[in-house]
Amino acid sequence: MAKAAKLTEDIAKPRHARITADQHAKERSILFAILADSAIVAAMIQVGVVGGSFTMVAEAMRASLMLAIEIFSLIVMRRIHRGVLTGFEFGAGKLEQVASLSIAVGMFGGAIWIAFGVLDIIAGERPLGTPFGLALAAMLGALNTWVNVIAWDAMRRAARSGGSVIMRAQLRARSVKLFSSLFVQATMTVAAVSLNDVIVAWADAIGSGFVALFIVINAVEMMRSGLPDLLDRAVEEGIQAAVNRALARHFSDYEHLDRVRSRRAGEQVFIEIALGFASNLALGEADRRVAALKSTLNEEIRRADISVEAETIVLLSASPLRGDIPRGDGGETALKTAGMQIEESKKDSVLIMAIRGRLDAGTAGQLYGRLLSAIDHGETRILLDFANLAAVNSAGLRILLVAAKRLEEDKGQFAICGMTEKVAVVYTASGFDAIVTIFPDQGAALAIYG
Repeated sequence: MAKAAKLTEDIAKPRHARITADQHAKERSILFAILADSAIVAAMIQVGVVGGSFTMVAEAMRASLMLAIEIFSLIVMRRIHRGVLTGFEFGAGKLEQVASLSIAVGMFGGAIWIAFGVLDIIAGERPLGTPFGLALAAMLGALNTWVNVIAWDAMRRAARSGGSVIMRAQLRARSVKLFSSLFVQATMTVAAVSLNDVIVAWADAIGSGFVALFIVINAVEMMRSGLPDLLDRAVEEGIQAAVNRALARHFSDYEHLDRVRSRRAGEQVFIEIALGFASNLALGEADRRVAALKSTLNEEIRRADISVEAETIVLLSASPLRGDIPRGDGGETALKTAGMQIEESKKDSVLIMAIRGRLDAGTAGQLYGRLLSAIDHGETRILLDFANLAAVNSAGLRILLVAAKRLEEDKGQFAICGMTEKVAVVYTASGFDAIVTIFPDQGAALAIYG
């Protein structure tokens, strides 16, 4: 099947996408911070080693590790803005997390090394810095604080327009770094102006110890936020219901619902939907309908990375379960699987499917296959009895959209009866009550539907 929307997108998209002025501003703010930090780090290393300020050496190590994150973030941001990483499934977030976790491991190692240095200072085994070296360290610390203020303000202004995930992370990191530099500056100033060696030693030790603690806190935070992002998880019921509502709202815009995939990585939700459109539908119209669905999903779900693929339908394939379930002479069948039992009966021209157990992502495939198999056998009037359905979720209910679409093609009828209050809450939250009619019981359904 031809992927119409994807084809037009590939034709229209240049080799390198044109970036906006807002994207330029975000890149410039991070680049300025990187250049300023690089100059400061180089000076920190020289002053710390020559002047003997262990706090400055510790601060240089911390700044170097954080600088690596800034550089990687800028590289990823630039490639995203220019469309280079758009081919990655579900975005490039995992690249950032792998790099962050690697740097976090290095930060733990650096914190341990600094901690041993602090113990040496307290024990008197490490020589104190010279007065001139400590004075240089204090002046460089003041310069570092000033640079952090300028960089923080530039990022804050660039993020006003609704920053990306990378931009928000950089602004948060810069804010914490500004606070850290103020504290370190205070300890280095005390060490520079004091004439008492004990005060100098403790000021240097406290400043270095704070840097080590700050590094550990940053590393733990990076590990805490990075590890879940590398492990995909199922999205919550509320988001599943929001996806269903969007699909129900645009029910008449597509011919076939091929698949819906969703996952959560940290705070980010990823959704992939494949829709089928009639072969005689203009490509521009297919693009418009896809854009409308994406707009609805973005309104319903925050922080979502949404991908909608449009496919041209030439011939709908039959259900893979077609003919796999034999029918008895009386037209009754029973299908029992783990978690679900489906009992079928026929009253006049209405096929009744009584569902027992639960309908969720794990059991939906059985009901999906049974519905399509029945439709492939010529059934055009189907009634689902949910009286004995114990549990349901939005992912399981989604297969009703597929069945409704198939019956719509055959000018058929589809209804549900016997829905408990608990099931009805999930059903109406998905917006399906506007698509499939609900009756209180079989008698009421057959009186109108039979």
